[in-house]
Amino acid sequence: MSQIAENHKDESNLNENIIEHVLSSPGKQLRPTITIAVSKLWN
Repeated sequence: MSQIAENHKDESNLNENIIEHVLSSPGKQLRPTITIAVSKLWN
């Protein structure tokens, strides 16, 4: 059970890192970054 909670915590941190990266990246990198981030949500 603790492993499941830990995996969820790691996933949440990954999502936060992706969002921070998307918001801090220049415009030319924005679309590919969003595409990669969204594709990871559905895989």
